[in-house]
Amino acid sequence: MAIFRLDGTHYTTYIYEVNETVAHYADSLGHPPSHEVMDAINAFIEPLNLRTVSHFVIHEVARQGFEEGGAGSCGMAALNFAQTYGPGDSMYPKWYGGRSQAFRMGGLYDLVITHHVSAQRLGTARDWVEPCNPSPSNVVDDGPDESFVFGYGDFNMYKPKVC
Repeated sequence: MAIFRLDGTHYTTYIYEVNETVAHYADSLGHPPSHEVMDAINAFIEPLNLRTVSHFVIHEVARQGFEEGGAGSCGMAALNFAQTYGPGDSMYPKWYGGRSQAFRMGGLYDLVITHHVSAQRLGTARDWVEPCNPSPSNVVDDGPDESFVFGYGDFNMYKPKVC
């Protein structure tokens, strides 16, 4: 589960893997993690009878600003950490300040495609999106659930179907 935190005008990333006692953290400005986030993660997972988070593992990521370039790209850096987190090769390149413009253009392209697909399709979101990560065969995914316990359907977990 990737959590993006906006503190004022700065984004950071926290990743919680089910039933682990650590949360992984990255910040393109190098600030320390917030223990308020640990409390929020634990409040979410405790009712699910999962092991709670006791500490953070801080990951080094490229820094933004100064000689590195990419000032103001913390959102792209935060997203990229979630995209590239984990073992093995990622289909995404690693973010660094000198390539911020290309990462921003890629994000804008994704938004335009999603808007185009949704504007051209009739019906509800369930008709024009599919899960980013396929569910195991024994789980049925009925699409975004408007009655999700926390009051929202997370469209970040879905991608547009091919036209």
